[in-house]
Amino acid sequence: MASDRSVTSSGPGRDNRFDYVFASHVIEHAPDMIGWMREIAHVLNDGGLLCLAIPDKRLCFDVNRPLTEIGDLVDANLRELRAPGYRQIWDFHSKIVEVDAAAMWAGTADYSGTWRSDLDPDQWAYELCLKYQQSGEYIDGHCQVFTPRSFLAVYEKLVALDLVDFAIAEFHPSQPGTIEFRVVFEKVSPELPAAERRSAQLASIPTFDDPVPRPSALASSVPGPVPFLVTGREEALIRRKRKLIEAIRKLIPKTNQT
Repeated sequence: MASDRSVTSSGPGRDNRFDYVFASHVIEHAPDMIGWMREIAHVLNDGGLLCLAIPDKRLCFDVNRPLTEIGDLVDANLRELRAPGYRQIWDFHSKIVEVDAAAMWAGTADYSGTWRSDLDPDQWAYELCLKYQQSGEYIDGHCQVFTPRSFLAVYEKLVALDLVDFAIAEFHPSQPGTIEFRVVFEKVSPELPAAERRSAQLASIPTFDDPVPRPSALASSVPGPVPFLVTGREEALIRRKRKLIEAIRKLIPKTNQT
């Protein structure tokens, strides 16, 4: 098994081959998602699986953020980002807000127009951008946000542009009581002719019924700013992830990160 930076083409996994990679709530942190998926494909055997759990932006603190579009991913890829860029830092840290996922599943809460009350979100985001500019410190965050449908729409465009090496083997939309959807990708053999590979990839895109409800007319709007809180366990996990990312970054040659 491999995950995150351990499978980058310049990292310690470059000479290994795997049958599967499991990445739970990782892909949204990848500054260059296209490049990250290519690096995963590089260390997978043909037919190997990339298993993803991806947060559904409608059910988590990304609820008020705009959906990631293909242009965002192409921009990050052509810039060869190895750390979140200024726009990614700003969008995440200025717009995240604490939510009640259970109330959102019940359709009884609407977080439109809410923002953090413990600090000035824009000022905080700007300070983090300056911190990155001045020190190069890795500023973690969700670099892209998706719903199940928007993820499939982006995948379709990646296929059309020959920017992805996977077909969809399994797809599971967000289920009640969760905040994530799941995708299992299968690496397509590079020996396939381009037209045949693209046809197989497009044919793998599923149709599905989306169980996530929209806020009803009776949903209560959460007025004004709300606090952004995490549990002690979540804070510990965040700190460990940041330490791991920083340690692995030291193994990767610096490139243009803006």
